[in-house]
Amino acid sequence: MATARSFQLRRLVRRTRRKFGKEVAGRSELKFHRSSDCLRVFALHELAKADVTVVWTGMDKQRLPPSHRPEGEDLLTQLFVAAAGEVSRLTRCRSIEFVVDRRIGKEKSRAAFDMAVKAAVLYRHAGYLPPRVQVRHMDSFNSYGLQVADLVSGAVFRALEARDDSFMRLIEHKIGHASLM
Repeated sequence: MATARSFQLRRLVRRTRRKFGKEVAGRSELKFHRSSDCLRVFALHELAKADVTVVWTGMDKQRLPPSHRPEGEDLLTQLFVAAAGEVSRLTRCRSIEFVVDRRIGKEKSRAAFDMAVKAAVLYRHAGYLPPRVQVRHMDSFNSYGLQVADLVSGAVFRALEARDDSFMRLIEHKIGHASLM
């Protein structure tokens, strides 16, 4: 998700936690797969009112021969780099901060990931002067944006895998770019 108003994501998570207090009690974060349909609908409706642009990329691994399927960190890097490039193409700004779920454990791997993201931003940037790029790796329970992104990715996954686009339809007007490689 791209937004210049990250405080809206904080408000969204807090409002959702207040409304669904009993359901989320004892949980440190919102997750799509651990939430009721009512919570999902409420949170995605709130997201639809926020000033955000959703950019997602996915990969249909079934269409690739096993020898060409990226796995683990390589898959994560390819998908995120594609999305970061689109965010850069769609956004005119002086700086971009990407907050990424801390899945990549090794410092060397994180540095390579960060370099690939920065290269994609510089390559796809639509303006004259490239933005300053910062990549932060965080645990999702420390980031409201990552918690909202989990709800969005759950909606995308449900639409693609289960052929249930009811959640995706709630935010479809917020989707700036969607691609399935």
